[in-house]
Amino acid sequence: MYFHEALAQRINELRNDKNMSIYSLAVKSNLPYSTMYYIVTGKTKAPMIHTLDYIIHGLEISYWEFYDTAYFDQHLPICPVNRHHKSTSKRP
Repeated sequence: MYFHEALAQRINELRNDKNMSIYSLAVKSNLPYSTMYYIVTGKTKAPMIHTLDYIIHGLEISYWEFYDTAYFDQHLPICPVNRHHKSTSKRP
């Protein structure tokens, strides 16, 4: 799965969990409907970082919650701790 497909799938999953339409997420994210539509349908291949920031805030979740899914495992292979296991070590 390509990164833009993983983004679209994750946004749609979270959007559907919250019973949000594409339009309502666009409004809540302060983005044009067309921008949101192209991202959630996978037509935008490389969305801007700040656009993803707006969407994550519009979903009212943390970055960790957004990326904490198997969709991104092949795209984010370097992670300081295993996302699926609580680390007991303390970081400096």
